[in-house]
Amino acid sequence: MKGKVKPFAVKVMQGSLVGVGAVLPGISGGVLCVAFGIYKTIMEFLASPLRNFKTHVPKLIPVIIGGILGFLGIANLLSFLLERYPAPSICVFIGLISGMLPSLF
Repeated sequence: MKGKVKPFAVKVMQGSLVGVGAVLPGISGGVLCVAFGIYKTIMEFLASPLRNFKTHVPKLIPVIIGGILGFLGIANLLSFLLERYPAPSICVFIGLISGMLPSLF
C-alpha cells in the first residue's frame, strides 16, 4: 500500500484504535500512532499548527474523527461494564496494567 493514499475508512479505523488506546490502561495511543505511521504528521502539526494547517489537517481529519468515535465508544462501553460488572472490569484493568509491566524492565 506504500505510495498510495490510504482509504478514508482505514484512517478512521486507525484513529478509533488510537482513541481506544488513549482510554485503556496498558495500551499507548502514542505507540499506536507510531505503528500506524501517523505520529510524525501529528507532531509536525502540533509543532507549527498555523504553518502546517493546510497540509496536515486534511490528512488528520479522518484520524481525528476515528479518535473521537473510538474514545467515546470505549468510554461508554467501560462505563456500562464498570456499572454492571465492577469486579471483573477492574480485574481486566489490572491485567492490562500487569501485562505492560515486563516492558518497563
